[in-house]
Amino acid sequence: MKCMNCGSDFDTPYCGQCGQEATSGKVTFAEMRRTALRAFSLERGWLHTVVDLTLWPGLMIRAYLDGKRIAYIGPVRYAITLNSLYMVFAVLLGPEALGLDKIEGGAKFQATFTDFLQRYWAPLMLLSAPAFAATSWFVFRARRLSFPEHLTLNLFNLGHASILSAIATLFSVLFPHHFITIWNISLFAGFAYYAWLIRGVCASNAWTAIGGALLVQSLGMIAVTILGILGLALYLLARWYIAGEAPV
Repeated sequence: MKCMNCGSDFDTPYCGQCGQEATSGKVTFAEMRRTALRAFSLERGWLHTVVDLTLWPGLMIRAYLDGKRIAYIGPVRYAITLNSLYMVFAVLLGPEALGLDKIEGGAKFQATFTDFLQRYWAPLMLLSAPAFAATSWFVFRARRLSFPEHLTLNLFNLGHASILSAIATLFSVLFPHHFITIWNISLFAGFAYYAWLIRGVCASNAWTAIGGALLVQSLGMIAVTILGILGLALYLLARWYIAGEAPV
């Protein structure tokens, strides 16, 4: 058997040269589950994954889908960890970082909304990942990538978007008068990055990547909004029913 990571020949469960697990080279749900259950250790794969996703996202994800995985963090772990770290970072900076001070309803609603985001933002975003993946799978089905492979692509993008959000959050605190401008730039940069990623993985040309990315992102954000509204409503109802706390 030839190692998909380093090219060495081996006949054991793991490559003797680089240590990668024997794999068929095809991303499956079983493979994603195994990577998600591994310990959240800060090995060299973190730096390698962040740098390659920043500089060469299409090449990195193509390499991961083709079987070169030992050097990278798995997509589930990448998305969960960075989304969770972003929410901790944003909450520590205060309501101004999330724009909650601009929401009418008073300090009590701000505190409740902050508590909801702190607890459930990461799982809500992860629940939206299948919506992004299903859309990209449908739009780019001619490329013959499987749904788990599209889910891998979108989970990597979801995790990396948290880094951009953290930068925008920091700048929105430092320059509060430019809050709207900063987040508009952040949204545009996030879309441009996703189109660049799509172009490198499953689009035949730049215009296809831009149009497809626009469709995927639009439907994905609709899914996130619906999940967020439903989640917040259930959270407020649960607090009211269990603890008797009014939302405002």
